[in-house]
Amino acid sequence: MRSAILLRAAVPQIERSVHDLKDEIDVMSRLRADITNQRQRIGNTALRLDGEHKRLKELWDRKSTLQYAAIAETEASEQRVRQLAGEAQDLRELMQRLEEERQRRILEAAEKAAAEKAARDADLAARKAAHEAEIAAQKAARDAEIAAKKADKERKEREMAEARAAREAELRAQAQAREAEIAAQKAARVLENATREAAEAKPMVSEKPIASVQGKMVFPAKGSVVERFGQPNEVGVINKGISIATRKGAQIIATYDGQVAFAGPFRGYGLLLIIDHGEGYHTLLAGMARIDANVGQKLTAGEPVGIMGEDEAKPALYIELRRQGQPVNPLPWLTAQKSKGHG
Repeated sequence: MRSAILLRAAVPQIERSVHDLKDEIDVMSRLRADITNQRQRIGNTALRLDGEHKRLKELWDRKSTLQYAAIAETEASEQRVRQLAGEAQDLRELMQRLEEERQRRILEAAEKAAAEKAARDADLAARKAAHEAEIAAQKAARDAEIAAKKADKERKEREMAEARAAREAELRAQAQAREAEIAAQKAARVLENATREAAEAKPMVSEKPIASVQGKMVFPAKGSVVERFGQPNEVGVINKGISIATRKGAQIIATYDGQVAFAGPFRGYGLLLIIDHGEGYHTLLAGMARIDANVGQKLTAGEPVGIMGEDEAKPALYIELRRQGQPVNPLPWLTAQKSKGHG
């Protein structure tokens, strides 16, 4: 009888304990589900980071390709100019071929700019993906913090340990996402530099049109004008330019801003330098013993481009100015110096 009374008194307490235990089991189940979801988000973030690493490698590979292409393009341009010089039968044909080559380079530069824009668009997409990965990592970190607080409230040491482990994993994922974003920004700067270098390789156009500087172009060298435009020379051929008697070893300079279209030997001229000033204007300089400029090089007025010979008894620099391939008298374009030059 006493046992029955004691049992009857203990039943409510046992029921309360069972109810409390059931609540604790439910809490633990929810925590486990939260942790499972957290692990899944960590896995998704890791996959995104792996994708970003692959995109970064592609960006570096593209940068290397651009560098090698720029070097190859420079070498090909010089080879092409030498080939044109060998194929041209006269100076008029050379000028025509050089103009066609310049138009081809302009078209190639436009195509390259389009390719570079596509590369920049790809880089922007990579940075956007890195940013999305960062946001996902931050959200996962917040979820991990909530899970940790919930585990602390229920005083479940094991769940707290798992939550802390998840939190540490999220912090690592967040750090990796930041590193991916930094690397993407660095790759963007590399692409920007490559784009700027490619833009610098485009044909130069002076900010001040050459037509506005008639009478203000500098003489390429000091000396007296010994042969004039339109007059017959010593062998009876009509001069298409002028000749200046210079001192031995004289420094030769560019008459105006432009870009070197040709530099090298050409039939009947010896060493010939052709400078493209834009708007169809070209300066031709011949008679030098050495040319200090390369095809594609950008020049400014007064910049050294060559040296006269030391061994010639009477060194003379020959100058032509051509407009749309036709010779014009260069003297009215040069600064008036009473037959003397400034160069």
